[in-house]
Amino acid sequence: MTVILSLLDPDKDHLMRTMGPNLNMEPAELSDQIVKLISRTNSFYDSLEPALRSSFELHVHGVLPSASAIMIDVERQTGVIQLETKAYSRPAIEAFGFEVGYGSGLYASLRDGYLKLIADGRRLL
Repeated sequence: MTVILSLLDPDKDHLMRTMGPNLNMEPAELSDQIVKLISRTNSFYDSLEPALRSSFELHVHGVLPSASAIMIDVERQTGVIQLETKAYSRPAIEAFGFEVGYGSGLYASLRDGYLKLIADGRRLL
């Protein structure tokens, strides 16, 4: 099993200016929050047993995905992709999500798109 965390690239000003208002944050504040999360993730990674580190990756990407995604066992028939998003300028409590199961064209399209998003990004761990 591999855990891959992919975040917006905090060095991409266009992303911070685009997403900041949607999250009710200033662009610099959003960038700072992501940098702090990267730092905490690095600390977590350092705390892992060396044998487990190869099963954890951290990436940053330079484009906006359509939604936040959690992908579980995406290459297996038990795979699911959970998507979460929210409407512009609405509080996080009003976010909504749905799940797509393995076997449909939508599932394959989402899986391929999110895996490409990760591949096109920059790996930090």
